[in-house]
Amino acid sequence: MTAPEVRQRFAAGAPGHWAASTSSVGEEALVWTAESAAAPVATAAFEFHDRILVAVRAALAASAPEASGPPRVVTPVTVRALAPGDPASSLTILARDCPTHAPEVARLLAATN
Repeated sequence: MTAPEVRQRFAAGAPGHWAASTSSVGEEALVWTAESAAAPVATAAFEFHDRILVAVRAALAASAPEASGPPRVVTPVTVRALAPGDPASSLTILARDCPTHAPEVARLLAATN
């Protein structure tokens, strides 16, 4: 998914605004921030490598459906980490084949064992 596709398809369930940014690993990023503290998604950062989505990081209300589930889910192409919290949970989804995020993917995969 590209940045324009993310902007078009992301449905946070509340009004918010977009900003361009740079991720902690130097990648292009789009950050969405809710206009209300009561929104199900407070923030969502979408990180891109070679203009393709490779990471999603979101702060979710504890009541958001995405804020529940196992702490780690591993598929052949992604690793999903959820850290429940109150009032906000942290959700991270990473592409397993992104070279820039490889160290973080390795840490998350080690945490599943």
